[in-house]
Amino acid sequence: MKSLLFHTQFKSLAVVIPMYNEVDSLPLLAYRLKGIRCIMSQQMDFHIVAVDDGSSDLTYQEMRAHFEGMHNIHLLRHSKNQGYSAALRTGVDHALELDVDLIVTIDADTNYDHFYIPLFVDNFSPDCDIMTASPWHPEGQRKFFPRHRLALSLGLSACYRWVLRRYNQPLFTYSSCFRVAKADVYRRVRWTGTGFMATSEIMARCVVSGFKVKEFPFQVNPRWFGQSKMQIYRQMKRHLAFLLRLWWNPEAYRTPEPPGPGTRT
Repeated sequence: MKSLLFHTQFKSLAVVIPMYNEVDSLPLLAYRLKGIRCIMSQQMDFHIVAVDDGSSDLTYQEMRAHFEGMHNIHLLRHSKNQGYSAALRTGVDHALELDVDLIVTIDADTNYDHFYIPLFVDNFSPDCDIMTASPWHPEGQRKFFPRHRLALSLGLSACYRWVLRRYNQPLFTYSSCFRVAKADVYRRVRWTGTGFMATSEIMARCVVSGFKVKEFPFQVNPRWFGQSKMQIYRQMKRHLAFLLRLWWNPEAYRTPEPPGPGTRT
């Protein structure tokens, strides 16, 4: 029987989850992913792509214990830690090889509730290219987010909005890891930033390139297990350096149009 709570015009989807030292989060993550898999696989070709970024704990072993042998579950592993950006790229590239229509990216921790992925996809319209969860939106919820990180995130979002104002797609949130996008977006947008910078660079490239971007007001939660891997001041320096380059020459981040039929390459 098909779920009455989930409807989409898209036929296939992959959820990409980079993770590093998330063994404590995995029991809850597995519970959530198995639940949404049960709902979404009734109406579409549904895949989960989990990437262990060279964890030093038992993350990969725990992943295998929960998911190995299950249909359309893809467990990938880096032999050594390469950072969030590299793990995201590995997962997205694997999703593209699956030739899915949509790619959802989300972290393994508890900042965003994975049970909301069906609702998130249900609100992704065919005329949109990429949609981001937006806790900094006026209708979003961030009261449980650590205050020191909240102030930094809001400040950086304001900077991105000011630098990209000429493109008339003002956003409240640029750095959320929770997104859904058409696979063609990731076929065209290739990012170069390292670590968690990747999320903001991807969104900036989408805005500059004229992709239709949408925000979905959302609630961000505190981390319940383990510790954040983000080194805040290092990330701040990277963001500010990237913002300066983006302000100086935003067109350098425009994604080339794909060649038309009959075009020589």
